[in-house]
Amino acid sequence: MAKALIQASSHSDAKHLQSLLEKHLVDVHLTFEKTSTRSMLNYEPPSVLIFALHQFEATDLAFCEDLITAGFDRPILVLSQKVFTSAEVIKTRQIHMLETPFTDRDIVATVNKLLTNPNSPAQRHKRFTTSQDVRIEAMVSGVMTTSQMLNLSKGGAYIELDELAGWNEGELVRLNIPMKDLNKNHTMHGRVVWTTARHKKSGKPGLGLEFVPNDDVYRLLSENL
Repeated sequence: MAKALIQASSHSDAKHLQSLLEKHLVDVHLTFEKTSTRSMLNYEPPSVLIFALHQFEATDLAFCEDLITAGFDRPILVLSQKVFTSAEVIKTRQIHMLETPFTDRDIVATVNKLLTNPNSPAQRHKRFTTSQDVRIEAMVSGVMTTSQMLNLSKGGAYIELDELAGWNEGELVRLNIPMKDLNKNHTMHGRVVWTTARHKKSGKPGLGLEFVPNDDVYRLLSENL
């Protein structure tokens, strides 16, 4: 049976998270310092490890990396008011982050995603719900469609599709976003990092994008040819 282990810096936060997740998703064990966390992982590895900390420091990142090196291969979720960031965090695809402000619904949705798909791409930035028209074009295959962007973050977006055929993980895409108030279009580039045949809310297919800096587009295109 799936379980979650939460290491928290606040007893009240820990109890709230335990109540929330046990009501909706999964049994929860609590710890409040690294030694107990390591002991629990050795005794019974959880399906997801959650750090609920006021601030996620470089030492906390090092602890996570030690656990991964020692063989812990389940998702790690960081809930924090302030997240230490570095190039090493971005490389550690096993670590997912939610930085305040976030809601109980955000927490439940993220933990559910990690329980359902432990290998889902790591989330780095807060996502915002939107309903933005967008034209999306696959830069190698040439497939093109007009659809909607349903959520957006600093690092990527989710695009709903009428059909999934022709859209593959790793595909480089060009997004053309109409900005009606300014009477012009905005162009961005991205890479497909995951696809779904049926979104849990809309029931329609879609794809998750990671934005790609313009300077990297042609280098990545040449690698895909």
